[in-house]
Amino acid sequence: MLVSARGVRINAIDRGAGDPVVFLHGIGGDAGNWAPQLEALAATHRVVALDSRGFGRSDRTYGRMSLADYARDVLVVMTELGIGRAPIVGLSMGGMIAQTVALTAPQRVASLVLADTSSSADADMKADLTASGAAAVAHGMPAVATAFMPATFSRAAVAENRRYVRDFEENFSSTDPLTFNIGLQAIAELDLTDELHRIDVPTLVLVGDEDALTPPEHSKTIASTVPGAELVVIDDAGHLSNLDQAGAFTEHLVRFLDAA
Repeated sequence: MLVSARGVRINAIDRGAGDPVVFLHGIGGDAGNWAPQLEALAATHRVVALDSRGFGRSDRTYGRMSLADYARDVLVVMTELGIGRAPIVGLSMGGMIAQTVALTAPQRVASLVLADTSSSADADMKADLTASGAAAVAHGMPAVATAFMPATFSRAAVAENRRYVRDFEENFSSTDPLTFNIGLQAIAELDLTDELHRIDVPTLVLVGDEDALTPPEHSKTIASTVPGAELVVIDDAGHLSNLDQAGAFTEHLVRFLDAA
C-alpha cells in the first residue's frame, strides 16, 4: 500500500495481526528484502516493512535528505497506520534510520534490532560512499552493482549465484542513481556513536561474520555503547545476513522479540 508522508507516497507492506513490528531495509534494497522474516512473523505479529523514500515503490526524491528526514518518514507512516509504538528492525541504512528514530522519538520505539549497520562514518567510509555515489550517477547502477555484490553477500552465496543474490542485484540495478547517491550522502553524515548511550530499550545487534560493508567491528561498537545491548555474530553471512542465513537470523529475531 502507498501511505502519504510529508508530500510523497511511501510504500509499505502490511501483513498479519497482533503486536506490530516495523522493518527498514538497506540502501539499494526495498521492503521485499525482508521476505523470509515477514513470512515467519506474519503468523504471530503485524509486520510492516517500508520502502524508504526513493526506493522500491515509494516516490522518488531529488532534494537533499538526511537520516533524520528518512526517520521522520518512518514516524509519519507509523502514525498513518495507527502504530504508536513498536519494535523497529533495521539493516544497514535501515539500521542507521532505526537508531535515529530511537534517539529522536524514543517514545515510539519498544525495542531495536540493528543488523549489519554502523553508528558513525569515518573518513574511509565517507570516501567510499562518495565514490560509489559518483559512479552511480556517471555510469549507472548496473556498473555499481557489479562491484557491490561480492561485498554484499557471503563468499559462498556469490560463488553459488544463489537466487536471492540474483534477485537483489536485479532490484539494486533498477534503483534510481540520483536517489541512491542522495542516500549515500545521508549515510556519509552518520555520527551517532556518542549518542547511543541514551537508548534505553532492549536492543539486539546482529552482524554477518563476512560483512565487508559494515564489518563486525562496527556492530561491536554499537553493542558496547547501547546499554544492555546483545551482540550476535552470524556465521557464513555477509552484509545481508538476513538473506545469507535467513533461518539463523529469524531465529534470533523471534527469540529477541518474544523476550523483549
